[in-house]
Amino acid sequence: MALSFSAHVLIIRPPQLTTFVSSTHSAFALEVIERARAAGLATTISDDEALRRVTSSIDTALRFGLLGPAQAERFAVLDLRHGEGFERQAWARAILWSARLTLDERLDQLEAWPK
Repeated sequence: MALSFSAHVLIIRPPQLTTFVSSTHSAFALEVIERARAAGLATTISDDEALRRVTSSIDTALRFGLLGPAQAERFAVLDLRHGEGFERQAWARAILWSARLTLDERLDQLEAWPK
């Protein structure tokens, strides 16, 4: 008995990939917002504003090399806690640009900073 195999190739076009990534990104951001609100953060801003801020802060986290979902979420929560653009403040810049700290140590120090 001979075996036969047929190969099927799935081709994902760039616009399809962009849509998929955007959808996944938004779903993750909504989960972050839900957990943040359960912890008492982002309760005074609209859903749209929370989504905009969390999405923006996740993009910023990626630029700082915070690649994993846990790191991105921690960074987004810091934004909700300290205010939009907190990473531009002197205290945060000093921590984020410290060459002696690992990425997780940077997040630990940012989280330890008083509100």
